[in-house]
Amino acid sequence: MNFWESLEKAHLASSLHSEVYKARSKHSGSIVALKKILLHNEKDGFPITALREIKLLKVLSHTNIIRLEEMAVERSRGEGRKKPSMYMVTPYMEHDLAGLLENPNVHLTEPQIKCYMLQLLEGLRYLHQNNILHRDMKAANLLISNRGILQIADFGLARPYDGHPPAPGKGGGEAVRDYTSLV
Repeated sequence: MNFWESLEKAHLASSLHSEVYKARSKHSGSIVALKKILLHNEKDGFPITALREIKLLKVLSHTNIIRLEEMAVERSRGEGRKKPSMYMVTPYMEHDLAGLLENPNVHLTEPQIKCYMLQLLEGLRYLHQNNILHRDMKAANLLISNRGILQIADFGLARPYDGHPPAPGKGGGEAVRDYTSLV
């Protein structure tokens, strides 16, 4: 982690398997997001969600999909046998859609909404053309830069899809709620 300088108020977000921090590259001066992959139980090994996300982001390349710039490792110092910390390095995006929608001082205009919608659909089209299902689409996973660029993020639950796509106009099949049979 000698290449990254943590910034003041750097903690951006947390989830079950990760923490996200804002940092500056000591080499280029660019601002990035460092997603620290949390290892809760040493016996469980590297989280499968992080492995899936890294694998997918390495091959995806689209303006509206967050880019994995590199992986970084922070080796522990000292006598202990502490495991190194792993970080995913992505471009820093100033906002997420959930934060903008919750902010009473932000009033999105119709042209802005259309612009974000178009970018979201372009990103989804790219994913679906590449047989990828995101499976965790929500406002918090839609990151937006100060320049108005929207990028889809958080691919921990994403999966490749190799089945037949539904026929146009036929829907996705019959909906079944198996859990209702337990009531």
